[in-house]
Amino acid sequence: MTVSVVIAALAVLLAVGALVALAILALRLADRDATTRPDGPPRPEIGRRRTRRPTRLERGAEGEAIVNRVLADLDPTVYVVRRNLWLPHERAPDGKTEIDHLVVSVAGIDVIETKNWRGDISGTTGARSWTVHFPDGTSEDRANPIRQNEIHRQAVADAADVTLSKVAGIVVMTGPGRVPPELHVGNVIYPAELQARIGQHAGRGLTPEEIQRVVAALDAAVVSPRRPVDP
Repeated sequence: MTVSVVIAALAVLLAVGALVALAILALRLADRDATTRPDGPPRPEIGRRRTRRPTRLERGAEGEAIVNRVLADLDPTVYVVRRNLWLPHERAPDGKTEIDHLVVSVAGIDVIETKNWRGDISGTTGARSWTVHFPDGTSEDRANPIRQNEIHRQAVADAADVTLSKVAGIVVMTGPGRVPPELHVGNVIYPAELQARIGQHAGRGLTPEEIQRVVAALDAAVVSPRRPVDP
């Protein structure tokens, strides 16, 4: 075999190798483009783990679990704790409203509304809504939990047959978002402050006999979350 034949054979092999490499590169580029094609949703890449963002209901359950742990440390001989109570109320859209937690003691009744919001919050105590500013730069208006809890307070007072002055509302912010100083006053608090806040409002006292009556009345007033309340 002459030198020229060997050189020619090598040239052919190099050309074939180059063509194979170009074909492989083209396939990889096509597959990458397909994962971000404009005519449909991105295709998941093999081996990449996609993280699902929790739903609002799941975040709410997480926040209520945090409050559960705080309330579990209360002395059960002093405090009666109830959670996830559905009580009738005429101002609620379907005639009933959910109480996240309530605590009954000689100091009165504390109605606790929990919010597990991810973003920082802005708003005022009397506004209809607050704005949640998310880490990605977006924002969303949500119902003011202070006003929301006023409905809960009234529902509890009506069901327990006590004056509204014996029922206090507390809003607990369990999420990573922060509230501004003008909102972090009074009854808008964080979980670490909850135990100290319970029963700290003057003029709401209940006798031991009244506590038994109130708890029995509240338990009897509970309605199903899935069934409408009779008018």
